[in-house]
Amino acid sequence: MRPKQPAGPRFEPVGIRKRWRQDNPAIGIEKLKVPKSRKKPHQPWTDWAVEKMRAEGKPLPRLIFEIGVGSVQRPGDWLDFQWGDYDGDTLKLRQNKTDKPLLLPCTLEVRKALDQARPIWALRRIQHGTFLRGLMDQQ
Repeated sequence: MRPKQPAGPRFEPVGIRKRWRQDNPAIGIEKLKVPKSRKKPHQPWTDWAVEKMRAEGKPLPRLIFEIGVGSVQRPGDWLDFQWGDYDGDTLKLRQNKTDKPLLLPCTLEVRKALDQARPIWALRRIQHGTFLRGLMDQQ
């Protein structure tokens, strides 16, 4: 039987690697359990909901949606996205959990959303380090 890992092992590699912290403050914190009565199964978006988002979504929510659907990565991985990571055809991402670099082909919808957002980025002259965080700060 493997020894039980302390709480927060996922924080440590990212937080320490990015020099946000030198220690893991989550060590020793007891993991909370969600009662079975409160657990809900994952429900994927229906086709009509996806089409509605694409047709009616405002640029930033639609961009976040498309990057999520198109990259199939965790939200924390999208937040480090920068314009230099997009070459018109592919996205370069690094998975925070595994620290693996990825080169992902962009779907047509991701390209449309990114190309639509590029002028917004340029007009606002957002000076933040990452693209999505910068756009979200401006909303």
